[in-house]
Amino acid sequence: MQQKKENHMEEMTTDVFSGDFPPVSYGSTLKEVEATISQVVERVFRDDDGILRSCVNGYTMKPMRVEDVKDRPQGLGTFVENSSIPRSAKPIWTNYENAGQASGNYLEALCAKAQITGDAQVRELARRTVDAIVTLWENAAAAKHPNGGSGRGWFPKPYAGIRDVGEMYECSADQYCDVTLGLHSYYITLASEQEKRKIEEIVISFADWWYDHDYCGVYLGQAIWWKRLEGHSLAAGFFLYLNALAYSWKPCRKFQHGFEIWLELKEMLYPPEPIWVCGNGIPIECLERLIVLRPELAGYWRTTAAHQAKQLVACVTEKTALNKKYEVNGFASHYLAVAHRLLPNEGYDSLSRRCLEDCTRREHFYHLRRGLRIADLDPREKGDDMLDVYLCEAHVHWLAGYWKSRLQENKNLKIKQVLLIGDSISMGYLPFVQNLLKGRANVQRPDVNCESTLHGLQDIEKWLGENKWDVIHFNWGLHDMVRSRTENRDSAHIAGFPPQVPLPEYEKNLKKLVQRLKKTGAKLIWAATTPIPQGCMFRLSGEEVKYNEVALRVMKDENVPVDDLYAAAFPKLSELQDHEDVHFNSKGSELLAKAVAKSIIEQLNYE
Repeated sequence: MQQKKENHMEEMTTDVFSGDFPPVSYGSTLKEVEATISQVVERVFRDDDGILRSCVNGYTMKPMRVEDVKDRPQGLGTFVENSSIPRSAKPIWTNYENAGQASGNYLEALCAKAQITGDAQVRELARRTVDAIVTLWENAAAAKHPNGGSGRGWFPKPYAGIRDVGEMYECSADQYCDVTLGLHSYYITLASEQEKRKIEEIVISFADWWYDHDYCGVYLGQAIWWKRLEGHSLAAGFFLYLNALAYSWKPCRKFQHGFEIWLELKEMLYPPEPIWVCGNGIPIECLERLIVLRPELAGYWRTTAAHQAKQLVACVTEKTALNKKYEVNGFASHYLAVAHRLLPNEGYDSLSRRCLEDCTRREHFYHLRRGLRIADLDPREKGDDMLDVYLCEAHVHWLAGYWKSRLQENKNLKIKQVLLIGDSISMGYLPFVQNLLKGRANVQRPDVNCESTLHGLQDIEKWLGENKWDVIHFNWGLHDMVRSRTENRDSAHIAGFPPQVPLPEYEKNLKKLVQRLKKTGAKLIWAATTPIPQGCMFRLSGEEVKYNEVALRVMKDENVPVDDLYAAAFPKLSELQDHEDVHFNSKGSELLAKAVAKSIIEQLNYE
C-alpha cells in the first residue's frame, strides 16, 4: 500500500485507486450502474473459493496483505474487535469480517433479479452464493473453541471461524440475520427441493444454537447477552423471525418457546432514538417476513415497521450516529425499498431511488466517506487499512435496493389474480383468504362446489374462464372418496361401497388436471385434503391419507408445491371441525385461510 504523509492535518479522504477497473464512473443511468456493480462484485470481491470478501484494499482493489495492515497497540486497530489478534491474521479479518452478511445481501439481490429477468446466469450466481454460505456454515461447525464457540449452527465472523484465533470466534445477530434472510429468499424463489432441505437444516441449526446458548455470544471481545441489550431492535427482530421461520419448518415447543421469549421483549423493537442504518433497516426486513410467518400479529408487525422506517429515514437524512462518517446510501436504498413494500404510501420508494442515484461513482463505495478531514477522524480510522477500505457490502446492498424496487414496480402494475378451486371446504375459507390478501390479490373461486376430479375434468375450462391467473390454489379429494349415499354412519356399512373415484383413477385424473392447469402459466399450489373424522357420513376416516399420498406423488412428479392443510388442521381437529363432519367451523376456516394465504404469498414472492 502507498505511504501517506505523516501530517494529516489538512489531508482529506479521497479516491485512492488509479487503475481502470472499477471505473471512476459506474454509469450515467441506474441500469448502467447496476451492470458495473454486478461486474465489480464478481471480479473484485468473489474469491477463488466462491466466497465474497467483505472488503478489499482501496488502493489496489486486491485483498489486504500482511504488509498492508498496521500493527498498532490495542485500541488503535482497524476495527475495534481486530485490535489484539496476531498481525498475521489481521488481513483475514479485514478481508472477510462480514463475508456472511455480504453473501446474504447479495443473495437477496440475485433472487429479485432472477425473478425479473429469468436469466439462467443470474440463477447460477445465486446457486454459487448459496454454496459459499454452506461452506462457511460447515467449516464453522467443524471448528472448536474453549470459550463456547463451535458446533452445529455456530456462524461466527470472519470467514466463519476457519482460522483458529480467539478473537475470530465472534458472532453477531446481524451476521446471522443477513445470511438467514438471503437463504430464505432463495428458498421461496429459486431453490430445488434438495436445496430447500439444506436451507431448512442450516436455519434450524441457527435457531437451535442461539436457543441453547440463551441468546448469548461473543462480540467485540466481550460476552454479549442479546436479551439485555435494551433498544437493540436488530436482535429482537431477528430472533423473532428466526424462531418463527424455524418453527414453520420444524414445529416444536423449543422454537415456539424461543418465539415467545422474544415476543415478551418486543418493546426492544421500539428504540426511542435512531440507531444506525442496519440497526433500523434489518428489523424492517424481519418484520416483513413475520407478517407472512405469523399473520395473526400482522397489525403489530406493520405498526412496528412504521416506527423503524421513520428512524431509518432519520439515519439517512440527518446522518445520525455512524452515518456521519460512513457511506450508507447503498445500505439505505435496500432497506427503504423494503419499507416501501410494507408502507407504500409514505414516499420511501422516492427516498430509496435518491439513495441509489447518490451512489454512481467509485468514490461512493469506500467504507469511509470521501471528502472528510483525516484530522477529524477517530484514531483507529486513520490507518490506511481502515481509511481506504473498498466495501463489498455497499455494492450488494445497492443491488438489493435496485432489484427489490424493480420487483415492486412490476408488482404494482396490477393486483394479482388468484383462483381457488375446491369443494365446500374452500367455500368456508374463501372470505378469510380474501381479507388476508386484501390489497395484494384478487381472490376468486367458482360459484359452485368443484367436487371430485370427475367434475374437474368436465368443468375445468368453465372455471378457468378467460382470466389470466397468477396463482391457482386447488384441491380435489373429499368427493372422490364418497362411498355410501345414505346417512348410516357405521364404518362397516360405508366400507361396503366403492369410492366414487378409486385411487388409480384418481391419480390418472389428477395428472390430467395438473397438466391442464400448467398450461395457464399460473403458479400452482396443491392443497392437501383435510382430515375425515370418525363417525362421518359417506366417507371412511383415514382414507384421505391414502388419497393424499397419491396426490403428493403426482405433485412431486409435476413439481407443484404443496399447501399441507391436513397437517395444519389435524393437531386441533376437534376444536376446528363440526362434530362428526368434514366441514369446519369459523375458527377452523380461519386457520385454514392463514395457511392458504401464506402459501399464496410465497408464490407471489412477497419475500
